[in-house]
Formats: sequence, structure tokens, C-alpha cells
Amino acid sequence: MSDRLEELLEQKRLIESHLRWLESEIGAERTRRHPAPEDTESPDPAAPAPTQTAVAAASQGTAPEAVSPDPLAEAGIDPQRFEIDHGALKSEVRRGCLIYLAIFGGLALATGLILYLMYR
Repeated sequence: MSDRLEELLEQKRLIESHLRWLESEIGAERTRRHPAPEDTESPDPAAPAPTQTAVAAASQGTAPEAVSPDPLAEAGIDPQRFEIDHGALKSEVRRGCLIYLAIFGGLALATGLILYLMYR
């Protein structure tokens, strides 16, 4: 398989896992905003909230798709790949700021020198 095709398939798996996560978050938020009436038993708070897919499947009488607790692992993507090295990030940001400071300082000095030479 070509590298581009592999990359596109990996992106597709990542987007699908993200959509599954969004569905579970939307379901959790809906149940949080519209809690069950007090006269019924409250569901287990540790249990995942039903998603729209699960609600639609229940109304149709079919079994819902199981939502993996780790959608990246389900899609075959290594989560370590997306971790950020904060130490390296901090040093890169600091270096970038110093570069900007040097550029703008040089521009300010050049502008001052030009103005000095023009009006002396």
C-alpha cells in the first residue's frame, strides 16, 4: 500500500474514533442536562451515557454498537504518538520569542539609524 493511502486510512480511522467519542460526550451532556425523573432508579454514574446510536438502535429493536473506552486503541492508533514533550515545546517557544525580539530590535535600531541620518 502506498504511504499516502495508509495515511488517508489512518486519518479516516482517527476521525471515526473521534466521532464515536463525540457521540458519547453528546449523550453524556444530554443526560446531564435532562436527568431522569426522581421517582425512577438513577443509572449507575460510572456507566457510559447512551449515545444517539444506542437510542436509535433501542427504538428499532437492534443491538447498539459498543463504544470503546479508548477509541484510539480501537482504531489501531498509538496514543503515545500524539503526546507533547512540554520541555521541548517550552524551549522552542522561548527560542521563537527571542528570534522575534532580535528581529524587531534590529528593525527598531535600523529605523532609528535611518531617521538619525536623514535629519542630522
